[in-house]
Amino acid sequence: MAVEQTLERNQLILKRVKELRTKFLDQYDYVDLHSLGIYYDKETESNEIAVFKDKALINTVKMWMLSKKGDYYREPLRGGVIELLLGSPMTPQRASEIRSQIIDKFRIDFSLVELVQLTIDMDVKLKIWKVKYEVLDIINKKLVNFSVNVQV
Repeated sequence: MAVEQTLERNQLILKRVKELRTKFLDQYDYVDLHSLGIYYDKETESNEIAVFKDKALINTVKMWMLSKKGDYYREPLRGGVIELLLGSPMTPQRASEIRSQIIDKFRIDFSLVELVQLTIDMDVKLKIWKVKYEVLDIINKKLVNFSVNVQV
């Protein structure tokens, strides 16, 4: 009898945790202004200025990636990633250094997003750094992949 009550109680607790998690995640919605201004959203078939959820997360990291020191109001040391790439010699050693610096900056500047994978490639002919991100939203456990290309 006691075992059955314990199992029933555990199932009830698990059900309640699932309900609360669903309720919390459904109410947790990221919103951001699109980094390049007005854009055409294929899903809504309309011009938009704001991005939501995963698109907002991608937007935030892209803006951070393309930021210079001093771009963030009241956070003068935040960002500055673009400065690592502009004018940098395109060598494998420099790519490795940039990767390490971006990882360090990411840990400092983002608390609710985890950098799972970062790839730095270069196109020497076109003089383009290709930065590929895989980030994990810690709150809703969503993995997002995207890339940023910077011509130097």
